[in-house]
Amino acid sequence: MKRKGEITMGLMIMTFVAVIVGAALIAPGISTPIATLTTTQAVVNQSYTFPNAAASITLGGQANTNVVVVNATSGAVVPSSNYTVANYVLSNGELISTLTGAASLYNGDPVGISSTREPYGYATDGGTRAVAALVVLFAALSIGLIAAWPIIKERWDL
Repeated sequence: MKRKGEITMGLMIMTFVAVIVGAALIAPGISTPIATLTTTQAVVNQSYTFPNAAASITLGGQANTNVVVVNATSGAVVPSSNYTVANYVLSNGELISTLTGAASLYNGDPVGISSTREPYGYATDGGTRAVAALVVLFAALSIGLIAAWPIIKERWDL
C-alpha cells in the first residue's frame, strides 16, 4: 500500500540526525583546515633576539613576506641589509622560514618582527586554494540534499 505524501517519524529522525552530524563535521573537520590552507596571517611586532652574524632564527610559518624588523630598545627600523629572510627551507621534513643576521650593530638586541606569514601547510598556488574552497561548498550542498531527499522522494515517487 502506497502512503503518498506521508513521511514517517523514523525518516524524519534519520534526516535530522544526518543534517546535525553533517553540520557538526563541516566546521572543525572541513572548514578549519581549509582556512589554514588558504589564508595568510598578519604578524605584528613578534619578539625575537636579533641573531649574530651568520646565525639564524626560525620565524613561524613556511614563508614570511613584507618583513619589517624594528629594534625594540630604540624603535629604529633595522635596514634589510642587516638580515636575509629565507623561505621554504626544508628542515626535519617541514618547510620553515628563517632570518639570518649579518654583522651589524643590532646583533643580540631585542627586536620586533612584523610580516605576512604563510602558515604551515599553506597552499602556495591559487588553483589549489580555489578548489579547496569548493570542498566546503559541496559539503554544504550534500547536507542540503540529505535534508531535502525525503521531500524529493515523495514528490517524484522515487
